[in-house]
Amino acid sequence: MKNHLTSITKIKKEFPLFFKKEIMQAFNSKISKEVKVTDIGTYFITSEIFTKDNKEENRVYKLRLATCIYENKEKNQIYTIKKYNTINEAYIALDKLMHDSGGLRISFHEANKARLNLLNRTKEFTNKENNIEEVAKINYK
Repeated sequence: MKNHLTSITKIKKEFPLFFKKEIMQAFNSKISKEVKVTDIGTYFITSEIFTKDNKEENRVYKLRLATCIYENKEKNQIYTIKKYNTINEAYIALDKLMHDSGGLRISFHEANKARLNLLNRTKEFTNKENNIEEVAKINYK
């Protein structure tokens, strides 16, 4: 069965309970528009706040996989692959899936392009105009 979950919109349509408005609001959830489509499903990033105080510093980011491997749609699910403390860590994990680099070395030019891309995506995800200084403090290993 070919993976038809090629966008967040299609994932939302396939799993309406996961994206129910009341649940999303209760956890102050956000969803990144970027996805990585594979044969078994589609990876995407969500973030939620699980504390009552609803402070942004308590936000967690999760790399998730929406599966599409079963003919019976009721068997398909959304799995949490890994939890991250920052959106940057989650985007790096998604980038690794996208580029399947396996830790191979890349040129400084490519690394700088990747950092700029990460900064732009983080700014878009958080919807903050002045977030660049925070993001620039990332420690790349």
